Amino acid sequence: MKGLDINRWYVGMVKDKILTRIIRECRHEAGLIVQNKPSATELELAWVFHGGIFYYGVRKYIYESSVLEDKDRIISDALDVFLAGFERVNESSPDVRRAPIRVAG
Repeated sequence: MKGLDINRWYVGMVKDKILTRIIRECRHEAGLIVQNKPSATELELAWVFHGGIFYYGVRKYIYESSVLEDKDRIISDALDVFLAGFERVNESSPDVRRAPIRVAG
């Protein structure tokens, strides 16, 4: 599969259409500056999140391995881990800037 155009297309599509949007929304929710380009660390964390859920499906449907059948719980737990990691990564990053606080008035 190495070098096939469909692989580059798939990885690019997941990164641009899914992972970057997830990171942008997490930044917004955390009160961080929403930049166009995610950091390398944020992107790797998002890939780990995506890969865990994806591989759950591979193990269940392709390998026919036993998995925890509560898929909603698995996704919820994976999301909790991702969000905790996202918060930790951005707390310790010197490049993170907080969005200005807007006061209604």
